[in-house]
Amino acid sequence: MFDSAGNIYGTTYLGGKFGFGGIFKLTPTGSGTWTETAIHSFTGHNDGGWPLAGVIIGPDGNLYGTTSAEGAHISGVVFQSHP
Repeated sequence: MFDSAGNIYGTTYLGGKFGFGGIFKLTPTGSGTWTETAIHSFTGHNDGGWPLAGVIIGPDGNLYGTTSAEGAHISGVVFQSHP
């Protein structure tokens, strides 16, 4: 998902600090390269784990998405994150 400034937001199924995936931001540097920023590492607890799809940017500017597992009922979560 691109924002109006040209940043890319996405998720990883694996990785992050705890191995349950994460949310990232790629910022263009202007020289053809990108700077990566980790926004969130899923813990496999109430925040879920293993996202299978990317994120969308809501009208409020927050990122929204889903995870495929974990969470309060071990069936995944719908999450909101600040970019």
